[in-house]
Amino acid sequence: MVQLAPNQIVVALSLEREEELRTPQIEASAVRLESRIRERHPEVVALFVKPQTRRSFDRSRRDRFGEGTPGADSGPTTAAPARPTAAKP
Repeated sequence: MVQLAPNQIVVALSLEREEELRTPQIEASAVRLESRIRERHPEVVALFVKPQTRRSFDRSRRDRFGEGTPGADSGPTTAAPARPTAAKP
């Protein structure tokens, strides 16, 4: 999250997605998420979503931080829900 001005926020999210989802499903999910966030937080002026599988997340994390990264390729975790929910104000 980056605050540009008192009432302007840019949000960037990296979301874990299921392997079997296809582009139309991912896009529809991102549109719903953006609508929910902006409904609750009108100060969000831009939202960037990077959908990725657990495997690709682990790979990019390992490439960035090294092999000893906690949680890399360790299978499912409880850190991120499959369906994200926006925080209530």
